[in-house]
Amino acid sequence: MADFNRMILKGRLGADPEVKSLKFGDIVEMSLATSESWKDKKTGEWKNNSTWHKIICKGDHTTKYASKYLKKGMNIMVEGKQENRTYEVEGKRRVAPEVVVGPFDGSISSTDPKPKEAQPVVQSQTSGSNDDDGDEIPF
Repeated sequence: MADFNRMILKGRLGADPEVKSLKFGDIVEMSLATSESWKDKKTGEWKNNSTWHKIICKGDHTTKYASKYLKKGMNIMVEGKQENRTYEVEGKRRVAPEVVVGPFDGSISSTDPKPKEAQPVVQSQTSGSNDDDGDEIPF
């Protein structure tokens, strides 16, 4: 079987997506928090642990979607591959894991419930007013 590099994460955005313009095109950087909860057997208290993930969107479709529709606090699902970016700080080599949603693989979507659509307002006709021409629907 061939090697496989795929990550699927569901969590909340820690900040609004940040668009960065690079020489090869725009990317969007996001911080995603995934959380787990458990009950401590000794104290009976609920404990929480959050892990932060750096998400990078590449390609026109994913960058436009992320920058236009995603906002801080939204619950989203990300599917991408893990890449490790290396850099140096004061002569020490550092590795930063990132989940990359590329232009040809991966996906990103909001899992927040859609806002309720505005309900049409039904206007009642006032008594004495009879503007019924038979062609219009009264709502």
